[in-house]
Amino acid sequence: MLAQQNADLALAKALMEAQTQKIAIAVKMPALGEMAGGMAHEINNPMGIIHARASDLMDAVAEKNSMPAYMVLATMETIRNTATRVTKITMGLRRFARETRDDPAKAAGVQEILEETLPCSMERNGTGIEHFERNRRGTMAGI
Repeated sequence: MLAQQNADLALAKALMEAQTQKIAIAVKMPALGEMAGGMAHEINNPMGIIHARASDLMDAVAEKNSMPAYMVLATMETIRNTATRVTKITMGLRRFARETRDDPAKAAGVQEILEETLPCSMERNGTGIEHFERNRRGTMAGI
């Protein structure tokens, strides 16, 4: 009888853990869907910049058959910086979407957390990590 009760409890525990996991996934899905829509918008904006700058460069070269090196370099720098923004956005999305349930907990400083989470929000409100500079005592200013 005791063995049966232990087996029943083990089964009930396993079912509860499975349900808890399903609930956690179900809660995450709407947030992920909302985030995916935001990410599509955030990725589309920089891609528009890349397309426009590359098109401008191509048009200028086609019209003049040459272009000063400084203009080419400035345009290519804009394209490179914008592509880096897209990479940061997509890396953040991948980190968010990845299953972390089995990852061990680790301590993280405020600066590290801000550096990982602000790139997406910076696009929306036009601020940057520099807005949260450290003051002389090592605390975060502007928070």
